[in-house]
Amino acid sequence: MQAAKFAKIVIRIALLMSVVLSEAPADGAQDSSPVKEISTSDVSGVQTAHLKNLLKYTYQQTACKCENGKCVTEGEKQACVCDPGFGRISSSRCKDCQCGEGFSCTFDVGFFTITKKCLCPEGFLEHEGVCKECNCGEHSVCKLDNHGGKICSCNHGFFEKDGRCEDCSCGLNGTGCQSISGIKFCACPQGYMDAQGLCVDIDECNLPDVCPPNSKCLNTPGSYECECEEGYAARSNASDAKLDGCQDIDECLETGVCSFPATECVNLPGTYRCACKQGFQPINLEGDPRHTRCRSNEASWLTVNIGLALLLIGILLALVGAMIVRRRLQRSTRRGSRTLIIQSVP
Repeated sequence: MQAAKFAKIVIRIALLMSVVLSEAPADGAQDSSPVKEISTSDVSGVQTAHLKNLLKYTYQQTACKCENGKCVTEGEKQACVCDPGFGRISSSRCKDCQCGEGFSCTFDVGFFTITKKCLCPEGFLEHEGVCKECNCGEHSVCKLDNHGGKICSCNHGFFEKDGRCEDCSCGLNGTGCQSISGIKFCACPQGYMDAQGLCVDIDECNLPDVCPPNSKCLNTPGSYECECEEGYAARSNASDAKLDGCQDIDECLETGVCSFPATECVNLPGTYRCACKQGFQPINLEGDPRHTRCRSNEASWLTVNIGLALLLIGILLALVGAMIVRRRLQRSTRRGSRTLIIQSVP
């Protein structure tokens, strides 16, 4: 009889355990339902409800454990949250990640192995279980070599310098960019040169003897032109004289040149002048020789003769006037002498 009664009690306890476990909170969580007071009566006389509460109370006291972490309430449940630098290895235990100061991790627990994975933030990569800095800046891809050294792989148009990817643009005129030991070199087209990382136009006009004689240099983007000076023209009648050079223009062959009377054209290198024909002389000696006016030499001599005659007449009149004044002075002197003599006789 006693054995049969004990067997019934064991069966009832087993059934109640199955019910309680089916309603118990998930692993790492805590049920917040109230716990009723438990009677201390003999087990055979415990009511089913009292036994159920007893089992739930026992589960609640041991539900949330968190080694190297904290139990954090999430709604009506509690969960184990690891401290910084630790990763959860089970529902109630956190293990030191050893990924570097401040870096967390995760653990993949197998049957016989535990695999760690460091949770490295942006700018860091995992190397031999430790987060190592791997930041090349924008426009780049960073990798680590076998020794944990940083390798920057820059995008197109950028080059690596001091562990960073910098712009390798050479300006609008650049055709390419290269980096040798962190020094930027620009590939520039003809007529341009690398100046401090940019392709700039070469001013060929600053070079000696870039244009042929009797021409002037005009700088253009990536090139230059030679323009003949005034009075000269390109030998091939082209606009650019840098190939064939410039030759003098004979302006005397053009119409309307030296059109004033008694003038004739004289061609000069790069220009011309209007000279007076034989028997004539220029009127405007200080004017532009290309606009010379001429007059007859006879008219010039007549003007000179008249001028000389007037000059001689002026001189003659001056002499006559001087003689008249002299005679008058002499007469007045004589009269004064006679008056003194008469007054002195008694």
